[in-house]
Amino acid sequence: MQGLMDLGKENTDIEKYGRGGCAWWCLLHMWETFCNNFEKLVCVVLLPAILLLLLLQLQVVTAASSLSPILCSDGFGGQEKRAIPAERINDGYCDCPADGGIDELGTDACSGSMDWSGVSLFTDSHSDIPPKRFQCAQQPDLQIPLSHVSDGICDCCDGSDESQTQQQIIQCPDNCAAHFQAERLAKADLIERYTNGSAKRAEHQTLYHTSTQSTRDKIGVLTDETIPKWREELRVVEDDICADRLTSIRHRFELVVEVFEYFLTWR
Repeated sequence: MQGLMDLGKENTDIEKYGRGGCAWWCLLHMWETFCNNFEKLVCVVLLPAILLLLLLQLQVVTAASSLSPILCSDGFGGQEKRAIPAERINDGYCDCPADGGIDELGTDACSGSMDWSGVSLFTDSHSDIPPKRFQCAQQPDLQIPLSHVSDGICDCCDGSDESQTQQQIIQCPDNCAAHFQAERLAKADLIERYTNGSAKRAEHQTLYHTSTQSTRDKIGVLTDETIPKWREELRVVEDDICADRLTSIRHRFELVVEVFEYFLTWR
């Protein structure tokens, strides 16, 4: 009988508060039942915690509903565009891997995408244009892809590419001193090899210029002296050959004339 009375009371309260307010009424009813069966101190401690969780959940839902849908490529590099609704933004699933993971800037779901510009950069930049690569704090010449940021691997010598949470897990050591010492040794070795190579190159250049100048001098002697002399000697030889040919022809002609005169006399 008491159960029927309680059920009738619940139905009356539902009609009073409506379906939307029934959730709060049920929560308060469960709270009253819980407090009647347990210590009041426990109820006082748990009530703020439950209310805080409800407020946080309400804030998350409100924030998600305030986001506008975004457009991204359909698949990897597709020409077609598709709309990503607000409830699928920052939901832990990468819907836009070909667009830099623009739907998961608040999570690391798209951290493996090219040019991902998510919150793992943990920078205070106020620029509306996200950076394309991450700059290591103590290494000006080292810029790593955004997909390597906060991925559990220490890429920078001081671990500045990992978030505080990741650093507590993997404990990136500060190897910058040893790294810079190795860089200085490598740079010194490079300078030494460059200096030796430059000296060797200068030596070969000197030999080249000496050999080139010697060849040019020989060419000059041939052009100015030897070749003109050879040409003059060739002209003399050609004149001698022409003279010898003319003498031979004259002798042959005279012989023919003598033979012809002999035949005329014999007759």
